[in-house]
Amino acid sequence: MFAYAQTAAAATGPWAKVPAFTTTCFEYVAANTADPFYARLDAAKAAISADRDRQDAINAGIEEAFRNIDPMVKAQRMQQWMMANPQEAMAYMQSAQAAPAQAQQELQSLDQQRRSRAAAWAALKQSYDHARISAYAPIEARRKALAGRIGYAYSAAQKDLVEPWVNFYQDPSTSGADWNDGEAISAGFDQRYRALCPQWWGANGKFHTYLQGEKQWFMNERTLYLAKFDAPKLQQYAMMNTPAASYRSTAAQQAALEYLDLAYKVFNERDTLTRCEQPRNCDGAYP
Repeated sequence: MFAYAQTAAAATGPWAKVPAFTTTCFEYVAANTADPFYARLDAAKAAISADRDRQDAINAGIEEAFRNIDPMVKAQRMQQWMMANPQEAMAYMQSAQAAPAQAQQELQSLDQQRRSRAAAWAALKQSYDHARISAYAPIEARRKALAGRIGYAYSAAQKDLVEPWVNFYQDPSTSGADWNDGEAISAGFDQRYRALCPQWWGANGKFHTYLQGEKQWFMNERTLYLAKFDAPKLQQYAMMNTPAASYRSTAAQQAALEYLDLAYKVFNERDTLTRCEQPRNCDGAYP
């Protein structure tokens, strides 16, 4: 049998273009200024996509040449190949017969992997949310009390506990005491988030560790799974004497692009912006 081998373990090819991860705590480093890490992700995606598209165009040309072979010529070449390669022909026939059952097994395996990886991500995110809620608990009572004093509809929904914002006090009619309390509460939430940040977003944080594990899965299992679809094509090209020396799998590029999409998803879980960044937030000023 003809086989296609793809070495996915080394950080070469598209994986060499994946940027180092950020350790910044927020998605935005200032108002309207995103963490530069996102620009590096975009640049990596553009470079890897361009490499993939160039090779896909080459591969498509080879496939077109194969498809344009006259059916009668294909039949003749197939017969000649089978007579010249009886053992490989037998293995080819057996593989074709086993393909439907194998495909079903692979679909089941892929579904199990999808469920397992989704569960791992959900558990990590839930743990992160719980960690923030726990860290914010001492100051959350002050937010609730302030909302009650100024007549604001307080919400204890998880989304409001995970990323609490205390901007409802910023009204010129708010008393000086309540204004100062609101700024102190905002600063308190920021302080607790920054203290928690290294455990999750630092170089050895839980999200970085998670992404390193996922990287190994994408570099190995995902790449090898995608690459397996190239082997039958290469075998058919060989049978039909279709020149295919320039054919290359784009499995590694595709896996790397999927991994970069995951990185976007993960790092978008950070707090958007410090609560005390905007002018007149936590600066002690009172209108």
